[in-house]
Order: sequence, then structure tokens, then C-alpha cells
Amino acid sequence: MSDAFGQEVLALVGYYLAKGCPCRFPRFRAVVSRDTSGVAGGAFRSDEQMMLIWAFEQKLPLVDRRALEGWGGPMSEHVYEAECGVCGSRVERSSNEFATGAWVEYLVIRRARGLVDLGASVEHGLVFRPRPFVPMGPGMTGMNKAAQAYPFMEEEPWLEWMRALKDKEEMRAS
Repeated sequence: MSDAFGQEVLALVGYYLAKGCPCRFPRFRAVVSRDTSGVAGGAFRSDEQMMLIWAFEQKLPLVDRRALEGWGGPMSEHVYEAECGVCGSRVERSSNEFATGAWVEYLVIRRARGLVDLGASVEHGLVFRPRPFVPMGPGMTGMNKAAQAYPFMEEEPWLEWMRALKDKEEMRAS
């Protein structure tokens, strides 16, 4: 990644690894699995989602990688299920083409049994984004709804938000 923000995202995944694993950070899981179609009526993406997925795939070993079960789309190296080689969580990587050449990428992580979160939770269901939404096809409506569901936050505060650890009260509750 040549973009300076892309380098920050790569460092963010390194930070997660130094603490344990990205799979143990709820905000990471929420951003990489974001799907606006359910809340906005249209499909929108923003760059940090794909950057995080790419950084995850670059830095983490994925074991027992196989075709994604039940996937009706074309098979490719970017459509799979695997286990995280660090923590054992189940990882599902998929994508959806909403218009010709307009793909949205997803990474769904299901924590391994007994694995405790290290990162702060997603408060009030708000998952922030530091980059603008891009519609994935002509006539996509609902950008305002998508922006309300996934509010914009400047890059530096977003990186801090993503790095936040569980506080002591959250630790006791889990």
C-alpha cells in the first residue's frame, strides 16, 4: 500500500497482532464485515474496509483454507473460509458484485469458542469510517441512510477508535 493512510492501516493490524489478534477486536470485525445494503437500500463501500481486509490477509496466517460453503458466486482466491492461524477463529471472505465491476468485499470473523475480546466494543451500534462512501452502481440510493448508520470520522481519531482496548468495566462484564 503506497497511500500513507494505507500504511497506518497496515500498522493497525500489526498493533492488533502485538496485543493478541485482530479477531479479538470487535470494531475491526464490524468494519471488515460492513454491509450497507441492509440499512441503506444500496451498496456502498469505503476504502478502509478493503485496506483492513488486505492487511489482515497479508499479516495473518490462514489455515485450512477452502471454498466458501454455500457461496453461489464465482470461486476465486478472494472467496474462501479458513481458520485464523493465530487464534483459531473462523474467517469467511466473500464479495458481491452490485454492478458491472463494482464489488464490495467482506470479511466475516467468528471468534473461536472461549476467545475473549481485547478491543473495545462497538458502542450504540455505531461503526465509524474515515473515508467517503462510494456507490457500487448507478442509481444506488440510500447514501444518506448509509452515512447515518456508519458515520464519518477523521482518520486520526478513527485510528484511535480502532485501537481502543476494553476498559476494566467491560473486562469484568465479559
